[in-house]
Amino acid sequence: MPLIAYLLRIIAENNEPDCDLYRDPFFVYYFFTRNYYAGITNPEPRREPIISSILAQARPPLVAWAKP
Repeated sequence: MPLIAYLLRIIAENNEPDCDLYRDPFFVYYFFTRNYYAGITNPEPRREPIISSILAQARPPLVAWAKP
């Protein structure tokens, strides 16, 4: 599957932010999750690096909830 190989190469080279029109790595992660959900497990070796990348970019919520 050429698309899977292409996406795997993007992740391996840490090129997520510069590989698409939107310049957003989450679009690349979205493609992986859709394929994985559909039963395509070829990307399995890249699963942990993807999760690590997402968690590294996580931000705290903008709104701090008031304590009662």
